[in-house]
Amino acid sequence: MAIYLKKFETHTQYDAYINGSDAILPNVSICTTEGDVHYNPSTPPTPVETRVVAIFNVEDISYTTRIIGSGTENCFSAIEIDGTELSSVEEYYQFNTTGEHTVKYTLSDPTTIGDNAFGDSEMKSVIIPNGVTSIGENAFGACYDLESVIIPSSVTYIGNMAFDEDGSLINVTIFNPIPPTLEGMMVFNYVPGPIYVPSGSVNAYKTASEYWISLAEMIQAIP
Repeated sequence: MAIYLKKFETHTQYDAYINGSDAILPNVSICTTEGDVHYNPSTPPTPVETRVVAIFNVEDISYTTRIIGSGTENCFSAIEIDGTELSSVEEYYQFNTTGEHTVKYTLSDPTTIGDNAFGDSEMKSVIIPNGVTSIGENAFGACYDLESVIIPSSVTYIGNMAFDEDGSLINVTIFNPIPPTLEGMMVFNYVPGPIYVPSGSVNAYKTASEYWISLAEMIQAIP
């Protein structure tokens, strides 16, 4: 007995999963044998990432790469590199190939990036997941290769020297419409900027506190 599937306006509206195999459906599809048919949107929702995601650009594999701050392994419960979970959390890692590598960090406390967590690490970019509310002191300090950081709307506190001496950091994006509390004058010390914030909050950031006022010239609306 044939199973007729629902007709859609266009064949791109849905894909399907038939008897354990993916299938691309025309406007009308027929299964010649009985089986389960599961419909999925042709554009599935993007999964929410709960880990800190960093990109490292490795130019020389003869050297190990610092992937976390010194002595801060208690900040993380697990680390995944290029899709492979490490058996332990180590300060340095030996990459086998040059080029860009993705490292994902599971935080021991999903709301907190601890003090010194990534200090002196060699990451090129980092995305902090929504749910993190606090970035600790010197969390990303002296990350000389760091060029881009995305800070979600959940972050309400950034510790002193969190991005101190990050001289390559030319793109800081903060999504919280309410300026996070900055703990000191050196949070973005030596960062060239700019610092992008929600378009309706530019003035709020520039006048939020003496620490934000000192960064006023760097603050711009998110493009």
